[in-house]
Amino acid sequence: MLRVHATGILRRALCVSRARLSSADANDNAPAPASGSGVAGVKPAGGKAAAAAKPRSPLARELASGYFDELSEVRAGKAFPVADRVVAASAAAAFPELSCRPLAGAELNMRGLLGRSEASLVLVGFRESAAAQCREWRAPFRMWIQENKLESRVGLFELLVVETWLLKALSSVFVSSLASRTPPELHSSTLLCFDRINELRAGLAIDNRLFGYAFLVDGDARVRWSAKGAPSREALGAAFACTRSLLARPGAAAQR
Repeated sequence: MLRVHATGILRRALCVSRARLSSADANDNAPAPASGSGVAGVKPAGGKAAAAAKPRSPLARELASGYFDELSEVRAGKAFPVADRVVAASAAAAFPELSCRPLAGAELNMRGLLGRSEASLVLVGFRESAAAQCREWRAPFRMWIQENKLESRVGLFELLVVETWLLKALSSVFVSSLASRTPPELHSSTLLCFDRINELRAGLAIDNRLFGYAFLVDGDARVRWSAKGAPSREALGAAFACTRSLLARPGAAAQR
């Protein structure tokens, strides 16, 4: 099964990020330089007061709060509700417009890819813990597709989102390493996303990157059903049933 291990590279990236934050804090706390253009009798703002007033960078905010907020939800161990039916087409949101790179082949448009099937399950992961949950979804759903001979009608994709700037810079090396650890039959359906990440998160309402997400999409690239976290028996059953409902809708086969 697919495993995303980039521990050494990620550690280096984190060390660089921490070093940058430490440097920024040191600069913020340094005494303000003298200025000949200031108003007499008014001391220029500086030091900790200026640091407190200065907006923090997105990276600083994420390291200070975002990750720990996400981790607290993981530790809470709560179960997430699972819908037992698809959302009406008129109320469904479109899958975000983005380009993705499969482990085998050229860059693809995600909506165009989803339009090739009557229904597709897209598994989205941002972190290793999320990727592990995506694999838990992928194996039984792939088996269900094969047992029911639905390969020509149902798509199954794992979308791995790469946020780390170092992995983006070394994307060719990263893709090659990942491909070497992934079974060849999964190369065309294992996709990497390097850009438009905020749009992806907002469009799919991904509020915690430590969880894996499953999105059932119809042939018009509309998200008709979704689930969060590791798959329970109930969630898998709902995914199977909802996929069948999409296949049974009038004109579904004609869309291909």
